[in-house]
Amino acid sequence: MNETVRSPSQGTLIVSLDLELYWGMVDICPLEKYKSHLLCVRPAVDRILELFDQYSIHATWAVVGMLLFQTKEELLEGIPEQKPQYKDPTLSTYHELEHVGENEWADPFHFGLSIIERIRKAPNQEIGSHTFSHYYCLEEGQDEKSFRADMEAAIRASNRIGVQPVSFVFPRSQVNMNYRGVLRNLGLICFRGNRNKPAFRNLAYGQNGLPKQVWGSLDRIINSFRHHTYSLELMDPSVPINLPESRFFLPFSDERPNLHRRNAQKIRKGLSYAAKHGQVYHLWWHPHNFGKNLEENMRNLEQVLRHVHHLRQTFGMQSMSMSECANMIYLS
Repeated sequence: MNETVRSPSQGTLIVSLDLELYWGMVDICPLEKYKSHLLCVRPAVDRILELFDQYSIHATWAVVGMLLFQTKEELLEGIPEQKPQYKDPTLSTYHELEHVGENEWADPFHFGLSIIERIRKAPNQEIGSHTFSHYYCLEEGQDEKSFRADMEAAIRASNRIGVQPVSFVFPRSQVNMNYRGVLRNLGLICFRGNRNKPAFRNLAYGQNGLPKQVWGSLDRIINSFRHHTYSLELMDPSVPINLPESRFFLPFSDERPNLHRRNAQKIRKGLSYAAKHGQVYHLWWHPHNFGKNLEENMRNLEQVLRHVHHLRQTFGMQSMSMSECANMIYLS
């Protein structure tokens, strides 16, 4: 880990983005219905990177390993022998393989190497892992053996393009603390955890339930759970280090413009609180969500980043990738 010097009075912004394309939506939405979002992900990533460069934002892009291939032949060679045996077979991305095209040009929904290469070339951007197959760590039928095999495949896929990921994001925020040892043994030093609130506890996909949905909706509208910031000095330095989320950046929606406006306001307030109290604010979203209504989403993102710039000038707030923040905690 690389040493980083930090003043206790400075706040820290962590940005993490889950890059998965259609692999993360196989069991949620038919491809035909979601094509418009996915076709816009490449211009969305380019615009996000431009804003990150303009405002000196460090970020972690958690990438599904299946995206890191040029051809279907290479992808098939990279698949682990041990696959998850979910009780609900529709959760598995492997049944989608028969529909995958020959390369990214023919199939921009399942291949994303050109996107990752653009991210790698951009300043201050980190490539992390989002598992190989968008692996669900709390679903019935998954186990440690298949998770380890999935992560080993993810590391191999990253190594093929010269990347050694050290930051990790659990797909669908299904954080399984029993798998920290697997992550540590594979060289991962940090992961994005969930908020330490009962309404946001770890649940399998079919167990979200009404209470969590209600609390999640309320949290987007009112400040029901405060700002979700935390102090670096109080973090557990055990590797891999848990860097909990603070808030999800809702994409703009024509049907719910007021909800998005409230979400953006809460993000700015949370950032201000973190900057003034020397705490961490961990913001995340899916790049493909910003593809639809691109101009509105970029306008709203820039408003947030402009606020970060103000907090940097006023309070010395810093922007860090997940691994940079983990390094700081580990060495403090």
